[in-house]
Amino acid sequence: ASQMPELGLNASASHAGGPLVNEAGTSGSLFTARATISWEVDLLGKLSGERKAERLDAQAAAAMLADTRLMIEAETVRTYFQARYLSLASSEASRQSALTAEATNISANRQALGLIDQASINQAYQRRDVIQHSAADLAQNRDTALRRLGFLLGDSTSPALDMGALPSAPHVPAGLPGAMLARRPDVAAAIARLEASDSRLRAAKSSWLPSFSLTASGGAASPSLGQILASSARDFGLSALLSLPIFDGGRRKAAIGGRRAERDLAAAQYRESVLAALREVNDSLGAIQARDTGFELARDRLALAESNHTIAASRAAHGLASRSAAVEAELAASELRMQELAAHHDQIAASIDLIEVLGGGW
Repeated sequence: ASQMPELGLNASASHAGGPLVNEAGTSGSLFTARATISWEVDLLGKLSGERKAERLDAQAAAAMLADTRLMIEAETVRTYFQARYLSLASSEASRQSALTAEATNISANRQALGLIDQASINQAYQRRDVIQHSAADLAQNRDTALRRLGFLLGDSTSPALDMGALPSAPHVPAGLPGAMLARRPDVAAAIARLEASDSRLRAAKSSWLPSFSLTASGGAASPSLGQILASSARDFGLSALLSLPIFDGGRRKAAIGGRRAERDLAAAQYRESVLAALREVNDSLGAIQARDTGFELARDRLALAESNHTIAASRAAHGLASRSAAVEAELAASELRMQELAAHHDQIAASIDLIEVLGGGW
């Protein structure tokens, strides 16, 4: 709007009287109506530079809004997979609780027959209590995650989740160009702020240059309201103004120094944003590599434990081993299944972190 002409309308009515007015002239009423239009001609680009800076400010604000949306989206996805993991882990913990209760009953029967001592049965009770407490904690954490997910989705109720296995973590391909980090909303906002501050600095420097403005006015004045529209009461004027600042006590110099400091601050913030983006991406890539390795190891250990459980269950079914051995093998496999679930969830969480620091995708 600073580059557009400005139109103003005003009207007034006044009445003057008394000794002082009578000495200077006649007393009476005066009615005026006037329209004025003024336009500062942007010959040297001062106003256009300020307009560009304000548009860049709007772009920076929009980028920060996108950054907030990205943060909420990533937190929602993160909470969703955490709730699914906790649901699966809680189900597995309930299974462990039932197995430890069976193992404790077997140990109690053996202790009653004098086959094991009191210390062994005490350890069995202690292990059962620990697993039951862990199952209760997992169930509580699952409910908390579901309520948080409902909050992030804008709902007061806990959503229903798919109880199937966790999906494979998305694979981000290698060799992505570093320039794509400019897609990140925070980096885009820093770029817009830097360009805006540079544009304001150039506009401040142009304040020493001459300015040129055009003004036109027209109206009417009459001592009688009924005569204000008469041709004899009308007047019209057109003026052009060229102004050049010579001395202002250092005001413009101080303003230029302030704009230069703002530009230097925006440049430092831009460098900080880029370095932070590079660090976060490198950290996320390292975390994904570690999580992938941890998940592969957990899956291999689980495969061996499930094989041992299958053998122990078969031996128990054919009378070659006790039920206690089969239960212990199943408990060992269940514990490694919990570790595999945790490793899988960590792998997915690391992928979500990488996608977020890449700006929401690739």
